[in-house]
Amino acid sequence: MMLTTKNAEAKFASRVKLSESQDVVAVVGLSDGTFMKAGKSVKVTIGGCG
Repeated sequence: MMLTTKNAEAKFASRVKLSESQDVVAVVGLSDGTFMKAGKSVKVTIGGCG
């Protein structure tokens, strides 16, 4: 995904299967060489991977 000043807002969606509760983290590299991250703790009540 390439962002410019004309389209500086990005949205991303993904589906993953987790076998146990864990933190899920997303990291993005910006054009100025810096990085940003966001994370969320996800609780699995029924194993998604069998």
